[in-house]
Amino acid sequence: MERLLTPQEAADMLRVSVYTLLEHARKGCIPATKVGREWRFVESELASYLEANRARDPYAASGSGISLARDAVAVEREVGDRSGTAQDRFIKQMIAERRKAWDEYEVFKRTLIPVNVQKLLEESDRDRDERYERWLRGKREE
Repeated sequence: MERLLTPQEAADMLRVSVYTLLEHARKGCIPATKVGREWRFVESELASYLEANRARDPYAASGSGISLARDAVAVEREVGDRSGTAQDRFIKQMIAERRKAWDEYEVFKRTLIPVNVQKLLEESDRDRDERYERWLRGKREE
């Protein structure tokens, strides 16, 4: 049977903190098994994980958190724009997308009809009182 490592042993093997290791395990980025309430790590799987990730592009999307630099490089690959740094292009794209969303919001706001909440509440109270009066009259007639 393969050797199971505790979180502390696995963290020492990977040279990361136990907290970081457990976060990656919860997200499914690192191969791990939960036994009851405890996480366990198979030594050979961790070694395979290290080997597989050693040759990998550090800016490739790993799904383990947010990285502006990684996202910027991904945008550069998609867009192919070579003006400025990858981060600058990414930020410009994000600003353009937010500006577009804001403009759409402004158009939507103009379509809304102002509502007098106080008037609606008074009408609701009046309707409730009328229904109650009708109910009382029905009870008195019985």
